[in-house]
Amino acid sequence: MIYEKYNLYLPYRVRHYPRPMLRSGMVKIWETFEEEVRFTLKSQFRTVDDVAIHVLFSFYVLAEGLGKARVINGARQLLDLFFGGLRHFGASVGDSNFNKKVKHIKMFAPLTFCLNDSLNASAETRKEMWDFLQSRFPEACKYEI
Repeated sequence: MIYEKYNLYLPYRVRHYPRPMLRSGMVKIWETFEEEVRFTLKSQFRTVDDVAIHVLFSFYVLAEGLGKARVINGARQLLDLFFGGLRHFGASVGDSNFNKKVKHIKMFAPLTFCLNDSLNASAETRKEMWDFLQSRFPEACKYEI
């Protein structure tokens, strides 16, 4: 959609990472891609034809020159750590390096982290994730049921 509208190819992958999204930007996306957004809103369940609005927002901001892409993994994480603190860290439950990554989350206290489930997850690794989350967040927030 971005390529068709702007003749611009953006070779990025949008990661699981918190991103600021302004209401004004969402209004512009609605105005620019109304048909595609309406189609997605009508879907009761996610399909391959739906638009991932958070991804569209990220690419729209880049295409309009309203933001800059920022690498969040690999060497960028080391630079962040060296120059003021880790911003984000991710791990997938069941991956061979899950426990190591949880140790890094505990040690470096990133501003945000994302824990994904995976097909390799077992009841034991899910319990390890649960225990970590319980120790990290011992009190439920007001939004939890």
